[in-house]
Amino acid sequence: MTPVVAYQRTQTSLAGAWALLLALVLTAVIAAVSDGLNGGFVVVVVPLYLLIGIVIAVFARLTVTVNDHHVTAAFGWGWPARTIEFADIHAVVAVRNSWWYGWGLRWIPRGTMYNVWGRDAVELELADDRVFRIGTDDVVGLRAALESGIVDTSRR
Repeated sequence: MTPVVAYQRTQTSLAGAWALLLALVLTAVIAAVSDGLNGGFVVVVVPLYLLIGIVIAVFARLTVTVNDHHVTAAFGWGWPARTIEFADIHAVVAVRNSWWYGWGLRWIPRGTMYNVWGRDAVELELADDRVFRIGTDDVVGLRAALESGIVDTSRR
């Protein structure tokens, strides 16, 4: 039987794109001023910016899906992703991340965090005493979807 999706939300961030654009402009200015538009400069800089652009594209979007069995948080085009079964979740808590936790896929005290923007998150306390934080701009909705899934699992 196909799982029923109870919640799905995609959050995006343009911060990385703006940073890449700024870096491109600064590089072009530096190259023009220093006559750096020779073959060696282009061979190094173009592939580097392509790689950085791909990384930014992957980590600029986070989709969180809650169905009747588990929660999945997936960056970009579905990778990297993490799926957690409701049976492995002991508690769900709304939290505010410290600014130094940053964005992206992060290792934090006692676990990991997926976040694309902002400081609000929902923390899943897992059976192995680890945590998994999901950054979101909809703390109330995500928490409610997760709590309803945990309650339904405990009744089975």
